[in-house]
Amino acid sequence: MHGDGSWDPVPVAISLRVFAKCLEEFARISKGRTFPVELENNPVTDEERGVFLARIAELNNNQLEPDFWGVLLE
Repeated sequence: MHGDGSWDPVPVAISLRVFAKCLEEFARISKGRTFPVELENNPVTDEERGVFLARIAELNNNQLEPDFWGVLLE
């Protein structure tokens, strides 16, 4: 059980292979930002965020919106 309401699943990658590549990109941008204190001292810049989300979109052949991946950066 997950509570009230329903879930509307949304794909976050076009394939399992692409999902793995997206995770690799996320690992790169997360380096040095593993803990809240590190993230506070080294926040993701708007430029880094843009480059990351563009790369995620590219990996997915621009078939999916990278919303999920953007939320992970918050």
